[in-house]
Amino acid sequence: MQVRLEFRRYRLPFRRPVRTAHGLWPEREGVLLRLTDAEGRTGWGEVAPIPWFGTETVDEAAAALTELGEWGLAERFAVVPARLGCVRHALSAAQRNLGEATTPPTASAIGVASLLPAGRAALELIAPRVDA
Repeated sequence: MQVRLEFRRYRLPFRRPVRTAHGLWPEREGVLLRLTDAEGRTGWGEVAPIPWFGTETVDEAAAALTELGEWGLAERFAVVPARLGCVRHALSAAQRNLGEATTPPTASAIGVASLLPAGRAALELIAPRVDA
């Protein structure tokens, strides 16, 4: 299947830097990608590596996506090296949702991912975050 690959990098600051075992984490950086097939259906994916997890960097991800080119066969995505796990996952997610519902989901249908602080401070925040 022939698809068009488009992507855009993003960098968003956290409201407050997150304290981790690796120091303060002030912002989230990643790449949003969109696949569009010949029939105009779209699928979305996100490459959001966490620097200290040891996967690819955002620069490496953007370079790999650039190398794939704007138009190509979806089967080419299988040749993305295994060390680029975040890129592979984003492409796979975009392919899976290619052509699914075109209307945005309601707020109640969107899952929430939440960062918790380390130690006992996390215990106080679990219940309110689950309720969200």
